[in-house]
Amino acid sequence: MTEIGFPWRFEGSELQLLRLLHRKDGWTRSALARRSGLSSATISVTVQRLMEHGLLRESGAWTEGVGRPAAVLELSSEAWSVLTYELAPQSIRVGLLTATGQVLETRHHPFNAESSRLNAGDLVGAMARMGRQLVDDWSDGHTSQVGGGTRRAGAVIGAAVSVSGVVHSGTLVHSAGLRLRDVPIAEPLSQELQLPVWVMNDMDARALAEFRYGAGSQRDHMLMVAIEPAGIGAGLIKKGEPLQGSQGSALELGHMTVERHGLACPCGKRGCLEVYSSEAAIVSRAGVLQQRRAGRDAGPAATACETAQVESLWRLATSDSNIRRVFEDALDYFGIAVSNLVTLLDPDLVVVGGHLMRLLHPWGMEKLVSDVRSNVFQPGEKEVRFVPAALGPDAGLAGASFFAVQRLLGHV
Repeated sequence: MTEIGFPWRFEGSELQLLRLLHRKDGWTRSALARRSGLSSATISVTVQRLMEHGLLRESGAWTEGVGRPAAVLELSSEAWSVLTYELAPQSIRVGLLTATGQVLETRHHPFNAESSRLNAGDLVGAMARMGRQLVDDWSDGHTSQVGGGTRRAGAVIGAAVSVSGVVHSGTLVHSAGLRLRDVPIAEPLSQELQLPVWVMNDMDARALAEFRYGAGSQRDHMLMVAIEPAGIGAGLIKKGEPLQGSQGSALELGHMTVERHGLACPCGKRGCLEVYSSEAAIVSRAGVLQQRRAGRDAGPAATACETAQVESLWRLATSDSNIRRVFEDALDYFGIAVSNLVTLLDPDLVVVGGHLMRLLHPWGMEKLVSDVRSNVFQPGEKEVRFVPAALGPDAGLAGASFFAVQRLLGHV
């Protein structure tokens, strides 16, 4: 049966090693001793205890180079599990993730935030029911084929939520996509599940996943930017921690002003990046062009093109210079915004993700890099590197799970 909560009581040295092993791969016993300050004897005893609990194992890899080869240690994927949610305007997703960030299973409950009248009770209730059912179904030895091997769920030690919107102290302060304000999530969901719960912004979660498991390569200052169907976002990971700001609204890139007296944004401001570079903005502007060509009034273009797919527009752009210009203009604004972020934050790596940038690759990445390097202020000799995101649609789940476990291991 899948247990709930940590079934162990840890010694201080055990927690120290678990934090290090959860944060980064590739540790040997000697490297753990150097990093933790513990003696070699204490490391040996602690590693042995963690192995006996089934939390740790030797990976089968050995160090190379000068000196005697040493076994590389890693967390067992079945050390524990985390119940993880993703809240988006179109659905609630719930997944059960291993200690090493692998997804055992996901389920989703579709809904339309524009037509649904969500309230806090309904939302938390639906999440709790989905989570309990998933955990119950993974009881009694249920297994899954993940990463070329059979995986089982370890003890469920906590829950994590990735949500599109501004989050502060476990409360969804504002989500334009979900049409919700000031909704407590962490506390009521924790009461329902009888688990500790952490809530974070979806872009912070994706950036954290790229830092730990993807293209971020454990960089000390990693910036991620993305254009997704739900909007435009950014996340900065500084030494393994997301920059969230005093009220949880740091790096709301989609609402950076790029035109002082520009188009109206649903957030209430004018000139936000969102209304120039998002997929919705591209579809809307392309619709205006198509309607003008047909000799119709351009007023209701956004509605007329609501069901149009940005993929079909990009295919059309290969033969239509006006549609191509729509994409170029969108990336012009995006490049200005990213240049401003790079100048302000001085990252050593920028991870570029999201559906639109994947669709436009490699042209979109080449244009973005060129625009940023033409506009950014970098007095040093070293240029910031740009790389495409490496993880897929489960990145938000993996990042939120990682975030929750880091907090749990810091407070056990």
